[in-house]
Amino acid sequence: MTVPRFDTVLCGSTESGHPYWHCQLCQAARADFWERRKTMSRWQRKAHAIVNFAKASGILPQLDGSIACTDCGTAACEYDHRDYGHPLDVQPVCHSCNIRRGPAKCPSPSDYSFALIAPSKSKRVA
Repeated sequence: MTVPRFDTVLCGSTESGHPYWHCQLCQAARADFWERRKTMSRWQRKAHAIVNFAKASGILPQLDGSIACTDCGTAACEYDHRDYGHPLDVQPVCHSCNIRRGPAKCPSPSDYSFALIAPSKSKRVA
């Protein structure tokens, strides 16, 4: 999920000098993006960012239609997480199979026990 820029055309218009700031379709696209972003959990955002980085750096292959869906065999267009706590444990699936699989598991706070590291309070000797 990429952040829409406020100086770009989001409605698909190709006219020169498109008034993107006053275009109702561009404004609706931005509002839709931010509404979807608010509903995603912190774990989902982190897992999606890691997968996008892995695709860009070549760790995961791009889904350009050459990879088959693991469920039905058609062309895969999305990577599916089953557990957002393991962000690179993904499977290539088509959109309909991803919907059919349902939501992934988000880790609970008890799954991760981070130690609280506080700076030591040392006394100065004057």
